[in-house]
Amino acid sequence: MVTDWFPPSIKPAHVGWYDAQFFDCGWSYDWRIWWSGIQWMDKPLGNSLIDQQQTWRGLTEKTE
Repeated sequence: MVTDWFPPSIKPAHVGWYDAQFFDCGWSYDWRIWWSGIQWMDKPLGNSLIDQQQTWRGLTEKTE
């Protein structure tokens, strides 16, 4: 199960993958991005995203 969507002003408490959502020209796109604990990235040890203002959601329980 996933959480509700969080606004960009709230950052995740845990490092890991998150669902993100962005809007462009009236369309909504969902994708997966990595939270490093400091910034949003395209993958672990990858490039930081230019736009750090991400709408995101995570899992409601820790997975193994």
